[in-house]
Amino acid sequence: MEEMKFFGLVVGSWADWFGAIGTIGAVAFAVKNRTDKANIVLSASYTENLSYIYDIKKFEKTNEKITDVVYSENAGDNLGSWNRSLKIFFNNKGQSSGVIDSWGIIDENGKENKLSIEPIFIKGFDILEINRYIEMELNMDYDYDYDYIIDMVEKSIKRCGYCKCSYTENPDCFISRA
Repeated sequence: MEEMKFFGLVVGSWADWFGAIGTIGAVAFAVKNRTDKANIVLSASYTENLSYIYDIKKFEKTNEKITDVVYSENAGDNLGSWNRSLKIFFNNKGQSSGVIDSWGIIDENGKENKLSIEPIFIKGFDILEINRYIEMELNMDYDYDYDYIIDMVEKSIKRCGYCKCSYTENPDCFISRA
């Protein structure tokens, strides 16, 4: 039985060559795309909500047990409450865990105002959320709950129209996978 040849090589040896090239390519791809450190992305969401008090014009009785309330069309300057919330997300897109040493807000002069208190540990492929929230009822006789971080974000937005955040990772911190 005669061997089949294609461009001077036996057909079986072509399969060996393609298999060898595929193996070398797979190893090169794996070495190139290995992850030795975390890939952390910071994002934030800031909201400010105002709640107005509407005057009640009248009560309309729809049936014996249910009464509809008719409110005024315009609240005017009757601000009832407001709240501010800040959500900061640290998203680790890498397989390795990481540590954030500090994070903060960059002002319009490029100076970083550090707002972190302690290091933050983020596992691989994890999202860590930090929430800051202030709510104030305006008809109460107390000062609102001051939050330094939210205040810094609000000042940056009022001055620049945006808030620029920053963080620094700890490159010397190696966390092994157990």
